[in-house]
Amino acid sequence: MKSAYWSVGLLTLVAACSSGTSPNLLTQNRDGNSVTGRFGSNWSAEEIGRSGLGAVCEPSEATENLVVTLLPDGSGTFSATCTS
Repeated sequence: MKSAYWSVGLLTLVAACSSGTSPNLLTQNRDGNSVTGRFGSNWSAEEIGRSGLGAVCEPSEATENLVVTLLPDGSGTFSATCTS
């Protein structure tokens, strides 16, 4: 019984530590010209929006229809269209 409590406690601790978004996180999913993604609190909305950084689109592409949503913890999500 003691080991069952220990296992539950360990799982709870791991879940608590892994919740939230890593400050350096930058993920994106691309389907054709449509891009969606998430970013951590170390990224600013301005950095996400600068297409020259290649954060959303390739440096040779223009970023259009960019929508950035900031969350209370400083992380956020974005969506955009990349055009040549």
